[in-house]
Amino acid sequence: MGSISSRNPPAVEVEIIHDEDDEEKPAIDDAVLKKDVWVLVKFEGPKKNVTPFKYVCQIIEPLRVQGFQKYEKTSKQEFILCKNDICEIEKGDIIEILPEPERCIINRKMVFVFPAAVHVHEMSK
Repeated sequence: MGSISSRNPPAVEVEIIHDEDDEEKPAIDDAVLKKDVWVLVKFEGPKKNVTPFKYVCQIIEPLRVQGFQKYEKTSKQEFILCKNDICEIEKGDIIEILPEPERCIINRKMVFVFPAAVHVHEMSK
């Protein structure tokens, strides 16, 4: 796991980009899908013609994940735990394996900071 640090992580120019038009995505190896691995997961919305939601999640057991949300609305690297947001997923719902984030405390909250922007599509509150 990453170390706990203070606010102001170093800026990174690299972005994790997800193109919905990718013809084929590489298969995700089952051996990688283990506890504490970070993943970007797609969830279908209530309407079929709407872009699927994409959330940052951490695997807590095979195909069972804990959801995270953006720390701030405009944040693309900083995520916080979404309490009581645990669900079962299918392997095909995993879009990508994410790098291990750093942990830091911001305003008394544990924030997970990824080394590059993660493009999520969260449900509006």
